[in-house]
Amino acid sequence: MESIHIVIGTFTLAALIGLYLLFCVVRRKKPKYWIALLHALFAVAAMAFFTVYTLISQDTNITSFIIFIFVALLGIYMLYREFFSKQSKQSELAASTVPTPLALLHALAAVSAFILLLLSQFG
Repeated sequence: MESIHIVIGTFTLAALIGLYLLFCVVRRKKPKYWIALLHALFAVAAMAFFTVYTLISQDTNITSFIIFIFVALLGIYMLYREFFSKQSKQSELAASTVPTPLALLHALAAVSAFILLLLSQFG
C-alpha cells in the first residue's frame, strides 16, 4: 500500500467522525468529548502522514496541504471553544458553543482540501 493511501484513509476516518460532530453543532447539542478527541486524533495523524508525504514526494498538491493547515487551526479553535473556554464552562451542558457557520466553514474547507488531494493523486 502506498503512503498516500494511508493519508487518504486516515482523512476519511476523520471526516466520518466529523460528520457526526457537525450534526451535533447544527442541532446545538454538545458532542461527547471522547468523540471530538477521536476526530482530532485521526485528523492529527492524517496531517502528520500528509506532512511526511509532502516532504518526500514531488507529486503533492501544496494547495490542499495549506487548506488542511487552515482546517486544522479552525478545528483547534472549535475544540477549545467547545470544551475548554469560559463560555463552554458557563453554558448548559447539553448545548454546543461552536457557531454553526464556523463548523460549516471547517467542514467545507476540509472537503475542498480532500477533493483537491484526490484530484492531484488520481485525477
